[in-house]
Amino acid sequence: MMAAITYRRAGLLTFMMACLGSVASLRGAEPVVDFNRDVFPILRRSCFECHGEKLQKGDLRLDEQSAAMASTGLIVPRKPEESELVRRVTLPKGHDEVMPSRGDPLPPRDIERTKEWTNPKVPGSIQFKGPEMAFNPDYSY
Repeated sequence: MMAAITYRRAGLLTFMMACLGSVASLRGAEPVVDFNRDVFPILRRSCFECHGEKLQKGDLRLDEQSAAMASTGLIVPRKPEESELVRRVTLPKGHDEVMPSRGDPLPPRDIERTKEWTNPKVPGSIQFKGPEMAFNPDYSY
């Protein structure tokens, strides 16, 4: 009888350890940045007023794929350090080229999401598609 209880405890303990290991690995997994959920709201809130349908300061339009991708170097897939978009949002407040040019700079979380989007963990997962702009550029790796 005592052996049966010990085996049950050992089995239960093994099961619990396996479950905890699964939860720990899920918590450690980095989620893939989703354009619609993570990046589009940043662009809409911080960029479209000056670089959208009604106004294109600096001849830059971010709400259309063709216009956004026509801007050489704006987004360099898998190389955020070479992307003009990333460079501009990481400049210090008060710099002549910082974006957004008015108001507060992007919060660090928004900057990180933008960098992660241009440098995805999963090759081919960069999307440039949102609720109001349905397009997806062809990125070759």
